[in-house]
This record gives sequence, structure tokens and C-alpha cells, in this order.
Amino acid sequence: MFLVVKPQGITSRDLVNGVVHRFHEKKVGHTGTLDPFADGLMLVTIGKGTKMGPFLEAMDKTYEATLQFGSKTNTGDLTGDVIESKPVIELYEDYIQQTLDTFLGEQDQVPPMFSAIKHQGVPLYELARKGEEVVRESRRITVHAMTLIRYEGTTLTFRCHVSKGTYVRTLAEAIAEAFGMVGHLTSLTRISVGLFQLMDAKTLDQLSEKDCLSMTQSLSHLPTLKITRPENVKAIMDGKMQTFDITASRVLCINEKNEAIAIYERTEGSFFKSLRGLF
Repeated sequence: MFLVVKPQGITSRDLVNGVVHRFHEKKVGHTGTLDPFADGLMLVTIGKGTKMGPFLEAMDKTYEATLQFGSKTNTGDLTGDVIESKPVIELYEDYIQQTLDTFLGEQDQVPPMFSAIKHQGVPLYELARKGEEVVRESRRITVHAMTLIRYEGTTLTFRCHVSKGTYVRTLAEAIAEAFGMVGHLTSLTRISVGLFQLMDAKTLDQLSEKDCLSMTQSLSHLPTLKITRPENVKAIMDGKMQTFDITASRVLCINEKNEAIAIYERTEGSFFKSLRGLF
């Protein structure tokens, strides 16, 4: 897995295609889309590392975002058309942080029409571009932290630590509404995914093979269990049920060479089933 800096102005697929061409590897994926106007950290999996995708996608993410008050767009960001305008109200920083704090915790969020979620096999953004709108089911998300970074009268920059599936554009619109205004995002930067930080990432041009993290390193958020006996390694690679004397609900099994071989999940008591082979 590579930690890659996605620049503004390209799609997440563009970045993946860049990795494909740079390393001549057909199997390349990513673990969380960033809109073209957004930048920041992307985790790009390659080769057999693409098998890790679902376990990396599930990690929390942290963003820094700038909200422009006064106008709402159909996309929720600066790339869209203005669909509503309201006067800008002066705010005070103490009140801003108090209001941001009201968004902490679990909540339901309806995904925006301009999103990659599919309806009857068609991405919602394609329907939205045709002027169509469909009913979207709300999703349960968690906002772990919200911090005011800067307030400059018509713009508010904040940092948020959120769960998988959170649309910061939608969150920003809700923040504007809480202040009695409308707004849209003018910038969005992903600064972390789980334990991985933007400061440790490299641009596509800077990447080399030595920057590729092993699967064991990539899945370091999971408890690790080293399997040393060859017969046990084979049983795990065959996907057989195992008994482990551990308290965790999921575990990353590695061999004597510290190579990831499988992820197992507790079923009942000390019994664990194979979730995904990684070899």
C-alpha cells in the first residue's frame, strides 16, 4: 500500500491510473474517494494488497475544510451552481465552537445527490447532472471531534474526525444551517486515515517501490497473532475455523516472516472464522 497525496483538480480514479502506469501493475485500488476539488491523503493498494480494501475503508478519517457562507450550491462545493443565497451573519468564536460541538456523536446523514453511490446501477451524480433526484436512505455516521481552526467573517475553517461514509460537504451544509445561513465548501483536505498521516505521504511523482507498505504494516490497526507451526499456517491459508485465546474480535494472522496471511473474526467464544485470505 502507498500513502499518496492527491492534488486538487483530478479524480481519485485519475490517481489510481497514475499508479497503474508508474508501477505497471493492473490491480490497483483505493480506500476512499476524494472529490476532484479536494486534496490530501489517499491509501492506494496494489497487487494482492487490494484484498485489504474493505478493512482499510472502515477506518476513521480526519479532514480540514473551509465553509463559505452566503450561498448554497447543488454539489455542496465550489464546483456547483448556486441554488440558494442568504445574508451572512456575523458570528463569535466561542459560539462557533459551541455550535460545532452539537454535531458530535452518532447521527443520521442523507448522502448528497452528487455522490458515487449507485441507484439501480447508476451513480447518483449522473442522475443529478440530468436534473433527476431520487430518495436516498440515511446512513448512521459518527462525528468524533470538531474543532474551529479559523473564522474570517464569511468563511469558517474547521477540522473534523469522522467515521467511514461521512460526507463533509453535507456536514458543512448542516453547520451553515445551524447558524441560520447557507454555505458550501471551498476546500477539503484529508489529513489522516486511521493511523496514517498526510505528512507521511508522497506525490505520485515522488513514489518509488520502497515506499510501498507491507500488508502487515498497512493493517497495523488490527491485533496481530504470529502463527509459527507450518501445519497451522496451512490450515489458516485453507480458511479453516480456528480457536484463539485472545480478547479481540478480529485478528491479523502473520507467519514467521511477518507476512500477513489472513484476517480472522470471532464467531462465538474462542472460535474464529476466516474473513479474508491475504496471500
